[in-house]
Amino acid sequence: MGCLQKTWGAVTSSFKVLKIYNGKKYSANKVRKDKIYSIIQEFSTKFKSIHGTIDCKSLLNAIKKTEEGHKKMKDNRLSELICE
Repeated sequence: MGCLQKTWGAVTSSFKVLKIYNGKKYSANKVRKDKIYSIIQEFSTKFKSIHGTIDCKSLLNAIKKTEEGHKKMKDNRLSELICE
């Protein structure tokens, strides 16, 4: 997302989908927020247990903005194999 390499874009998108999908299931705003926060936290925990992190820079093990990182991204097809 914007080459900031913070929370991976696919994870952030998953958070949004989880909110949209679950948002109308709970009528009270407080209950809805608590439930959605819980679902997102559980998703994040499961994702981290599989991939070790939700952080883009760590997932890629490369800093896109540097020449070395850009070369590593290109040489290893990381954008194609991981980002996409």
